[in-house]
Amino acid sequence: MAEELSEREKAMKLSGQATEALFKKDFTNALQLFQAAIKLTPEDEDLHYNVGITYARMGKTNEAIASYQKALEIFPDYSEVHNNLGNLLSVIGRTDEAIQHIKLAIKSSPENANAHNNLGSILARQGKTVEAITEFAQAVKLQPDYLEAHYNLGTGYMQQSRYDEAIQEFQTIIKQAPNFKPAHMALTRAMQRKEGGSAAPGAVPPATHAPTKK
Repeated sequence: MAEELSEREKAMKLSGQATEALFKKDFTNALQLFQAAIKLTPEDEDLHYNVGITYARMGKTNEAIASYQKALEIFPDYSEVHNNLGNLLSVIGRTDEAIQHIKLAIKSSPENANAHNNLGSILARQGKTVEAITEFAQAVKLQPDYLEAHYNLGTGYMQQSRYDEAIQEFQTIIKQAPNFKPAHMALTRAMQRKEGGSAAPGAVPPATHAPTKK
């Protein structure tokens, strides 16, 4: 007779099934499985974090925020939870709280390149270009193949008329992702401005959807 699984083992099995469903974008099933696992091990911060991710992908922002907050109640120094929560808060306009959480993410995990890039993006939207550049530069230092951060850094350099540095960032992206059209467009504009062309100062779009090389 097979030995009965412990509550923890049952929760881990459900979590594995939920993760597989999440990968397949079967969000409803993933959510149900994660929640079933939480009933068995309610103090597992990773399960609450994964529920938050699932809700976020379902477009249920308030529910995602609540799940991330629950994870932080259990483990206050959870860097990725702070980072994800900060992103959601930023999207709904709660900027001060967003910055606070992303800074906590960096404090808990200084090597979190994604958090540095996210903080830089918020600062850039606030017009704090110098501070934003510092965060983008740290992100690419930590993760040299982080294309979105390179794009954001290049855009920041463009705003400061640092065209040689901007060109270098856009060229770095193109070497790694030759089909990334925004980088080609941004490179052209940077070269035009360096040569005294007439491209509009605000012509370089933000890297909201720039690809991140995993």
